[in-house]
Amino acid sequence: MSLVFGSLIFIEKRESIKESKISKNSTIIRTLGLIIIFIPLVWWFGYGAENVVESNIKVHILWILFFLIITTISYFVDTYTADIRKNLGNKGHSGDLLMIVLIFASSWHILSAWRRNTWLVDSVDGLMLIEEGLLMIITIFFAVTSMINRGKKKGIDIFGGRSAIFWGISFGYLYAGSISSLTILSEQLTESSLLQTTAIGHIITALVILLILPFSIKKFGHEEEE
Repeated sequence: MSLVFGSLIFIEKRESIKESKISKNSTIIRTLGLIIIFIPLVWWFGYGAENVVESNIKVHILWILFFLIITTISYFVDTYTADIRKNLGNKGHSGDLLMIVLIFASSWHILSAWRRNTWLVDSVDGLMLIEEGLLMIITIFFAVTSMINRGKKKGIDIFGGRSAIFWGISFGYLYAGSISSLTILSEQLTESSLLQTTAIGHIITALVILLILPFSIKKFGHEEEE
């Protein structure tokens, strides 16, 4: 949710007066753009930047299924939110941008969960830990930025610029502590590991982003009117 509202804040600052590009061709182009972006990412993260031909058929099937999922999500979400973005009028282009950013974010989380499949890897590696650290930093940044911005609008001093470090550290402990607690709990109950715990977390995050995406675009329109 911090990613959604944080993205919303930065996109609101754009002085765009273009209407949304709503057509079947535009939807197909945006979906193809998403696939093109993720092809090198899958090659790097999924195949270890090695020769794809040398991988077994099971790996190929898994990644083909991944592309089918993000393609379906992108096309469906783009079509489903078409009327919502159309109602934004001259701010429709910004609505398109918000949708693209959130679809990419959800697809990235699905990719992160996908490459933690036990058929592909046995344990968390160093690159995954770096990724989790970067995602934590991004999440905390958007969360604190969103809180401070909304605090200023409502006149709440507790979410001021001077308290940014305090809230950042607090969110950091919350983020890291929740992963640690869930990992220990899941190991005791289901004998799962940090690999499965983070994979589940990424799937949940992707689903939440997709569920609140239409409401976020509507909120963008309401705030512009205000």
